[in-house]
Amino acid sequence: MSEPKFEIFQGSLVIGGVLSLIGAGALWTGLGYGMGSMMRVGAGAFPVVVSGLMLTCGLAVMAESLWGRGRAAVIPLGALRAGLGLVAAIATFALTIQSLGLLAAVALCVFFVSLAGQSVNWRHTLALMVVLPLASWLIFALGLGQQLHAFG
Repeated sequence: MSEPKFEIFQGSLVIGGVLSLIGAGALWTGLGYGMGSMMRVGAGAFPVVVSGLMLTCGLAVMAESLWGRGRAAVIPLGALRAGLGLVAAIATFALTIQSLGLLAAVALCVFFVSLAGQSVNWRHTLALMVVLPLASWLIFALGLGQQLHAFG
């Protein structure tokens, strides 16, 4: 029995457009930070490179949609679930690191990543939700001296 699939016809044009808009917005924001030099890379270098790649991929998806052979892109639902779970994990971490602190943000990130999988082993997930936040705090706050608050 095959896995259920989600078919995209002209939706890939919309998806490429959204990806391009996000990439362009992140690129514009990243250019506001200092790029630095090759010896001392600034805060804007990584966001500019990643958002530039995102913009390029979005434009490529749009071009394929417009000038492709008209065939539908088929995405297995498992891959769609995994992608949405990872986006939710990253967004949750970014939105909660300041207000809830490092420990809660990493724990929530682990939770959403676990939901992205095919099946969830709750015992394993709960163990990771305890171990990874503590390890992150030990490594980044204590070991590297980063100014990260354990709690909000």
